Amino acid sequence: VAADDHYIYMSNANNELVKLDKNLNVIKNYGIKQATYLNLVGEKLYYTDSDHHISVLDTKTGKHEILQNIEAFYQNDDDNESLYVYDLSTKVSTKLLEEHIYNMNFVGDTIYLTGKSSIISYNMTTKATDTIYNEQVYGSVYNDGYLYFITDRQSLGRVSVKSKESQIILTDMGYSMFVMSDEAIYYVGSDAKMYRLDFEKKEPTAV
Repeated sequence: VAADDHYIYMSNANNELVKLDKNLNVIKNYGIKQATYLNLVGEKLYYTDSDHHISVLDTKTGKHEILQNIEAFYQNDDDNESLYVYDLSTKVSTKLLEEHIYNMNFVGDTIYLTGKSSIISYNMTTKATDTIYNEQVYGSVYNDGYLYFITDRQSLGRVSVKSKESQIILTDMGYSMFVMSDEAIYYVGSDAKMYRLDFEKKEPTAV
C-alpha cells in the first residue's frame, strides 16, 4: 500500500492496482496486475511488476512504463541480506556492503539502512558509510531530516541525520509499527486504539 494525503494505492481482490479516496471508494483501476513494493513520490508511483521489473506509474496521466538503464538496490537473501546493486542494462549484480539490512530509505545520493545493531548511511557516489544511530531499531522512515524508528522497548524515537542527535517521542506503543504522512504519525497504542500524532501539536489524538 502507498498513500498521500488524498489517495490510497493498493491491489484489489483481483490483484489489480487501484486508486481509492480516503473513504476507501475505488475511483480508478489502472489494470496493472501484481504491482508490489509500492513507493509514491509526488505523482510518481514506483513498483515492481509481475516480471519483477522496476516500473513507474504517472498517477495523474495513468501512463506506466518499465524503467531501463538504472541501478536497482536490493537486499540479497542468499548472502545474509547484504546490500547489492543490480544494473538493469548490463544485468550484473555487485555487492556493496557487508551488512545485514532490514530496510532502506533513499534521500538524494544517500541510502539510510537499518542494520542488526544500528542505522547507517551509504553514499551511492562516494561509497562511504557512517553510523547514524548506534542501537538496534525496528524499521526506519525518513521525514524532513529525521529517521523515525521503533526501539526494542516499544518506543517511537527519531534521530537527526545531520547532527545524529536522537530523542524518544512516544512510549505508549502497542506494536512495532507506524506510518507517516507529511503532517502526522499514525500508530497503535497499548490500548489497541489507533492514534494520530501531529508534528505541530505534539499531543496524540485517538482516531
